[in-house]
Amino acid sequence: MPVRTIAVLILAAAAALACESEPLTVGSRIDSRDLAAPASSAQLGPFGTELPFSGSFTAATSGVFTPPTTLTITGTATGNATHFGRFTATTVDVVNTTNATSTGTYLLTAANGDQLFTTTVGGEEEFLPPNISRIRLVATIVGGTGRFASTTGTFTINSTIAVDFATGTSSGSGSFDGHIILKD
Repeated sequence: MPVRTIAVLILAAAAALACESEPLTVGSRIDSRDLAAPASSAQLGPFGTELPFSGSFTAATSGVFTPPTTLTITGTATGNATHFGRFTATTVDVVNTTNATSTGTYLLTAANGDQLFTTTVGGEEEFLPPNISRIRLVATIVGGTGRFASTTGTFTINSTIAVDFATGTSSGSGSFDGHIILKD
């Protein structure tokens, strides 16, 4: 498998993947028109109050290849987000290496234990040799626990990751921006 393909697959897991939209491939680029527009101010959504949602994080991932075509990537992140505060996150992605599509999850946990569940889809925006990749993912909020029970919304994750090809790991940082609809 080409080094660039491995980098993209490992890097895509920085935030996890899965959504009902068309999957992206290694060479595809995300058009900003395909991304959900963040809310500019609080609005009444169909199930509650829509609020801006943004944050920043640092992340680390590792990948395990299972022949013939599956790469499973797990990761962790820590950061801060509006309406959330300090958080940790865990990710799991299953990548089909024949077409570079991925499905997975991104689970954010607040300091008090409340959780936010998301699925994401996305891909590499740019690869900078020898080992830097810029990734963009679109996350769909599918629920949560505690104050995030029945929460919905979307946000876009942008990250820059450095890959260690010898160990199959990566680390980096990023930010996200979008909206969250909290149940009233």
